[in-house]
Amino acid sequence: MRTLLALLLIAALAGCARPKVAPEPPPPPPPASESNDAADTLRQANTAAANGQVAHANRLYASVVDAPNASRDAVVNAATGLYRTGDFADAVRAFAKLGTFARGEEDLRYYNAVSLYEMGRYAEAKHELACALPYISVTPDVDRYRVKIEAK
Repeated sequence: MRTLLALLLIAALAGCARPKVAPEPPPPPPPASESNDAADTLRQANTAAANGQVAHANRLYASVVDAPNASRDAVVNAATGLYRTGDFADAVRAFAKLGTFARGEEDLRYYNAVSLYEMGRYAEAKHELACALPYISVTPDVDRYRVKIEAK
């Protein structure tokens, strides 16, 4: 009986002697994907632009363009936003980051042509416009810029 009590006491004490280990913290949440970050930034930029906060909107659009891993779609949306807010210098930079335009992106070529024209880069604007015109609807605004660009 003494032996049994001694064994029970040793077992109880051994249980107390175990080092207490804090439970492992839960793993951190996975980082938000770049596309979600860019989409959030673009939403904020669009809201700022709609509310007349053009400078703030342009900073947000430019941050998407400058993001090292921004998707092509995100850069397209940022470039278009910059064009619409009249930040033609950053719009030209954004369109340049896109590289070669694909078929179906003639509207982007037109926006790039206008941006280039507004930056005084007339020869490049003429080239982009010539590539875009056969594929886009010629609205009064398009025709107005066509006349301006072709006159240079």
